[in-house]
Amino acid sequence: MRGLSILCLAVALAFVIPAVPAAAPHLGGSRLDPVVVLWGCAPGSTGPCTFTAETRNASLIFFQYDLNVDGAWDFPQQTGCPVLGCWTTLTSVTWTVSEPFPGACVRAWDGVSTWIVGGIVRPLTAMGCTTFADFMPRSWDRNSPGRMVVVKLTIPAFLNPRDFDPTRAEVEGLPAILVGHAGQTMFIHVDRAALTRLLGPGPNTVHVTLPWLARSFTAAGSVTIF
Repeated sequence: MRGLSILCLAVALAFVIPAVPAAAPHLGGSRLDPVVVLWGCAPGSTGPCTFTAETRNASLIFFQYDLNVDGAWDFPQQTGCPVLGCWTTLTSVTWTVSEPFPGACVRAWDGVSTWIVGGIVRPLTAMGCTTFADFMPRSWDRNSPGRMVVVKLTIPAFLNPRDFDPTRAEVEGLPAILVGHAGQTMFIHVDRAALTRLLGPGPNTVHVTLPWLARSFTAAGSVTIF
């Protein structure tokens, strides 16, 4: 029995207490809410990995996980599901990664919002992915010269870059400036001094958010400030 007609709540996957991220977590405010972020394994790792979805929007209570960024939602399994799919309320799941970890994504849904795509009703969701943002430089001193940090954002291959609006990108809520865009890759600038004041010293996980379809897309990266 699927419960409330469209939801197939997941029970087959064991979950554990989320591992503490290697870098200090940040989830700055955003004008693009609702936003969801995803914590996971380091790129290239193998073995058991805990994925944790985080959102500050209380309406986002249902999730789907793509655990190898191939565009198929691995958990919960979608075989035999209704047109809006099967969803889980778990915000933390564990998965065994058998090949070098390429990244992962999560979709978050309020269970109500929909839109029409090709004549078919689809859930209207926010999406968050792991480390698809590379920051240049990756480390700097609080007093070092330089006005801008360059962020190379790589859109997962299963997504259409034309569905994004990089002109409204943010880095932890700070406005960012688009400086280049080719295929799945976007380059943006963010003010280094403002980012330094927001994050503080130490290793930091940093999120880039931009409009995607009618909701938002967020990707993670990391920097270290001395």
